This record gives sequence, structure tokens and C-alpha cells, in this order.
Amino acid sequence: MRLLEPKHAASSDVGDLKHACSADGVEVDSNSVCIPLSSNAASKDIFSKVDTEVIHKVCAHIIAHGLISDTRITDALHQTSDGRCILESFSLFQLRNRLKYERQKVALTLKKH
Repeated sequence: MRLLEPKHAASSDVGDLKHACSADGVEVDSNSVCIPLSSNAASKDIFSKVDTEVIHKVCAHIIAHGLISDTRITDALHQTSDGRCILESFSLFQLRNRLKYERQKVALTLKKH
């Protein structure tokens, strides 16, 4: 499966794609499936301020130390209704990366002082 942003397609139905062009204009064979980039691919700040506050409150112990694992994230977020809402809204991949980012911010803040 290829992740491409097609310039055009012979048919508007993805199932009936005959030909598509990659970003550099080269024709892709008919067996390839082109999946356009999602609208979130280039966006940043997918977590709202409220989302971030909930993550900080519920996952403070994960941000502070220890492994950033799917199990720890899931267990922590299942503790509150806001946490469960976060789990339903974001993938574990996104949450894991956000917690890593928050840990880096804390480390940088501590280095400055």
C-alpha cells in the first residue's frame, strides 16, 4: 500500500482506481492503492489546551518518571471519565508521543533552573 497524495485519478471511486500519479508525476500501476494524506498529516497541535491539562493531571506520574508504555497510559487514563474520553479521541501512538514531548519539556525546564 502506498501513501501518496494523488494529483488525479481515472475514477473518483478509490475501489475503481485505474491509474494515479504520484507527487512527482510518475504513473503508479493499477494494483497500487493511493491513500491521500489526512488533513491531520500536516497539522500540529492536535491536542487542545483542555486535552493537555487532562493528560498532565492524570498522567503526571508517567511524565515524571518510568516507562511510557501503552499499559501505563491506558491504566492511568481509565481512572477518570476525562481520561477515558482522551483514550477514545486519540490513538495510543499519539498519546505516547505527547507524553514523551511533555517529559522533554519538563526536562528542559529543569535544565534552565
